[in-house]
Amino acid sequence: MIQKRASLHHYDFSAKADFLINKLRMIKDSQKVLVKAKVKAVSKPGPMSRTRSTFIGVTRANKCWQALISIGKRKTYIGCYVSERDAAVAFDFYCILLRSLKAKTNFAYTKEDLLSMICIYREHKNTFKPACFTSH
Repeated sequence: MIQKRASLHHYDFSAKADFLINKLRMIKDSQKVLVKAKVKAVSKPGPMSRTRSTFIGVTRANKCWQALISIGKRKTYIGCYVSERDAAVAFDFYCILLRSLKAKTNFAYTKEDLLSMICIYREHKNTFKPACFTSH
C-alpha cells in the first residue's frame, strides 16, 4: 500500500507561530535552553542504509536530504535540502510549531534561537529557510 504524503502548504502555521511567540514572551532568560535535543535511537546491527540519517525526521533522497514530519497519522513532506543539517533544522522548526516546547528535536534551542527561527519563517512568506538560521 502506498502511503500518501500531505504537504505543509495545507496547514496554517502562522497561528501556531503567534502562540509560540506569546509563550516565549513570558520567559525572561533569552539564553536558557527551552527545547532539549533528543538523540535518535540506534539502528539495528548490520549494514546501515544509505538513506538513513543520524537525525530525527531526515532521510536521503537521491542527491538531497528530505525532511518529513508526522502530523496526525500522516507523514508530511517538509522539503528537500542540500545538507543533512538543514533538513534536521527544518524538521525541528516545524516540530516545535506543532508540539511547542515539548517537541523532540535534533538540536537544543534557546528563546533567542526560537524567536530568530520564527522571524526567518515570517520574512520568507511563512516558509522556513534553515540556511538562514545560523545558531548551530
